[in-house]
Amino acid sequence: MKSQRLTTTYIQEKGHLVSRLRKAGHTLEEAEDLVHDAYLEAMECLPLLDGILNLPAWINRVLTNRLIDLWRHNSVSRRAGESDVQDQILREIIDGAGVNPFRMPWWKPLILH
Repeated sequence: MKSQRLTTTYIQEKGHLVSRLRKAGHTLEEAEDLVHDAYLEAMECLPLLDGILNLPAWINRVLTNRLIDLWRHNSVSRRAGESDVQDQILREIIDGAGVNPFRMPWWKPLILH
C-alpha cells in the first residue's frame, strides 16, 4: 500500500519536478538524478509514509533540501579552488602548454597527489 502510494506520486509528480529543475538551470540528466535521489530517500522512509499527509509536498521539500545541499557543496568547492575539470584534462592542458610540473623534479614536493 505504501509503496503503491509512492509509485503513484512518482508517476504524477516526476514531470513537474524535472521541469522545475530544468527551469532552474539543471541539465535533464541532473534533474532526473535529483528527482531520483529524492524518491530514493522517500523509499528509505517508507515505514513513515502513513504519517505524511501531503506526499507530493513532502517529496518537493526533500528535493529542495537536496538542491540546497548541492548548492552548498558547489559553493564550498568553488571557494576552495576546486574545478569540475578532470585530472586527465588538466594534464592534457599542461602538456599542451609545454610546461609540465610532473616532468620537473624540483616541483614534485609542491604537487599534491
